[in-house]
Amino acid sequence: MTDDHLKQGALVRFAHEQDGGPVHRVVSVMQDGMVELHDMGGYFAPHLFAVADDIGGIPPSVSRELVSLEGDDIVIRITPDALKFASENGVLATFSKIKNNFRKVSVFDVAAWRMEVLHALRREAENGDTPVHLMLDSCLEWAVEQGAEGIAIEGVLP
Repeated sequence: MTDDHLKQGALVRFAHEQDGGPVHRVVSVMQDGMVELHDMGGYFAPHLFAVADDIGGIPPSVSRELVSLEGDDIVIRITPDALKFASENGVLATFSKIKNNFRKVSVFDVAAWRMEVLHALRREAENGDTPVHLMLDSCLEWAVEQGAEGIAIEGVLP
């Protein structure tokens, strides 16, 4: 894989999993070229990856940004294609030691599955937290840890 294709936000698979396996989003690429993935601990050498779009089978509505700035709003948009693709190729497609391969996940009713996922995103813990609140909290903390501009925190940031 060429370094110009391997950048933050890129969708990649491990090169040996081109016929299946999960797709990962690149979180960062270090100056030495090592790659950090959003759902894996540690850093990996760039030669281990194939760009997921180069593998094929990823709808265009999935490979475009799922998060964008529209006017003053940060918008998270999960299209039906993106939901189906994430469901069939992401965290649910875990490795089966019995089959020595990744489990096949099939979304056969996207509309019904979409409502189930919406319900899951809106669920509240006893303290009122939702998965969306927790995701936003995590992003806020990460941005501050990276030295984000435009924010001051008493006793922490000027």
